[in-house]
Amino acid sequence: MLKAYAKTAIIVIILAASALYGVSSIFALKNAADGKVYWCKDFRSQADAQKAFDSGEEKYERLDGDKDGIACQSHVYLNKNTLKTIQVK
Repeated sequence: MLKAYAKTAIIVIILAASALYGVSSIFALKNAADGKVYWCKDFRSQADAQKAFDSGEEKYERLDGDKDGIACQSHVYLNKNTLKTIQVK
């Protein structure tokens, strides 16, 4: 009887966590060997993100959302050149 309650409790916890954080986030946390999940915002440039993604480690899989082999292609990285182009004069 206790085993049935334990299984039910685990399912409830997983469902609650997925509602709060999103299903993909929960599974990403589970897959990261060091407990860290890397996102595009964690890198200074697309080139840095691509280098990490190309390493093939699971913790960097989320950098390529559309699975085309290009990491963080739609993320905007701000640098001095970007700031110059968006400044209003």
